[in-house]
Amino acid sequence: AAISELKPDLVGISSVSQNYNRAMRLARLAGEAGALVVVGGTHISAIPETLSPDMDLGVIGEGEETLAEIVRLLQACDSRPGLSHWAEVPGLVFRKPDGGLHITRPRAPIEPLDRIPFPARDLLSPDSKYYHLISSRGCPYNCVFCSSTRFWGGVRFHSPEYVVQEIEMILDKYQPQHLTFFDDLFIASRKRLRRIVELIRQQGIHERVAFQLTVRANLIDEETIDLLQQMNVFDVLIGLESGNERALRFLKSNVTLEQNQRAVDLLHAGGIGVSATFIIGAPHETRQEILQTLAFIKRNPLSEARTYVLTPLPGTPVWDMAQARGLVNDNMDWSQLDLTKNPNSKITVSETLTAEELNDLYRLFERVRMRRQLYRFWIHEVPSRLKNALRHPLATCRSLIRKGHSLWCQMQQLENGTDRWKLPFTRIKAVILGMK
Repeated sequence: AAISELKPDLVGISSVSQNYNRAMRLARLAGEAGALVVVGGTHISAIPETLSPDMDLGVIGEGEETLAEIVRLLQACDSRPGLSHWAEVPGLVFRKPDGGLHITRPRAPIEPLDRIPFPARDLLSPDSKYYHLISSRGCPYNCVFCSSTRFWGGVRFHSPEYVVQEIEMILDKYQPQHLTFFDDLFIASRKRLRRIVELIRQQGIHERVAFQLTVRANLIDEETIDLLQQMNVFDVLIGLESGNERALRFLKSNVTLEQNQRAVDLLHAGGIGVSATFIIGAPHETRQEILQTLAFIKRNPLSEARTYVLTPLPGTPVWDMAQARGLVNDNMDWSQLDLTKNPNSKITVSETLTAEELNDLYRLFERVRMRRQLYRFWIHEVPSRLKNALRHPLATCRSLIRKGHSLWCQMQQLENGTDRWKLPFTRIKAVILGMK
């Protein structure tokens, strides 16, 4: 309906593989409305052969300059540009009249990254407390489950001055409580990290906002902890991946179980929270090895421990392995790669465990995660929020009831496979949320 009302000349769609079914549906609707449909993102960049008939153009790799060139061509032509026009634009894929693919020459990466202006956040409806930014592109490592290095072709950084200027702009305009860096690896360059911290301290930014950012276990040492403390980092995002040495070696080279443990110990001792991710279901990983990861999670003070089943995403070595075994192909149901689905309804690569066995193990991890969330909610969040509830007591109670209800129902579903506690809790919630 929105597309029909707006009647846009161009509709751009960015998609990862697990959402590609939805991208194809949106492309069909946009095409029916007469728009030029351009798709970008990691999926089409990894396997341009999947460009759907409803998509006019696919952008391969970094998209800012390519999309700008597409728009300029649209503006310059009286009618829609033809295939000969698109053939001159680097970084594109499109279908020829005979149905075959034409991939244009690669586009050079943007250098330096500081040429890119800050995001137009005023066009969004951002949250008033939490904001995020990205200060680099790519990662210097090559984990088998990740397509970042292959998509970006290495790692490039915004300068420390650019990063701090963007932070100041966000603080002045939106006054957030927290800022999260969603770089693949924020601390990849120690020299840059030192300069960013130096500028943040000079400007007094560390007294105005707390940070959350991405780290890697083998880069955590005493100096890193000191820099993060000076920056006022309250939590880090870290891929620990496994509590078993053999599985960890398969998933992530250059990191050992000892380094994982030392990183958690140093961060915890430094008063920095650890939000960790783990992956189970590697091809030769056994049940006992997976349970070692569960034991690692239980014995460590992690503020968050989210576990995923290893999924063969396009552009990764795991995809190549799965393709060789006939588990995936270019015409599959892409929703089967959804990272949030349970193993019974998605593609898995384990050669030692059935989907049902993996699903049972996955539920064990989810139960531990939910128990930890419930503990943090009742012991930390509820008392903290109630202390500051005098100005808005009803709004605070409503918010807490909503979250408590959601956590409790998720926990009951995991524990019992049923929502038997949902109805009475829902009635209580309805009474409180319905109060004026």
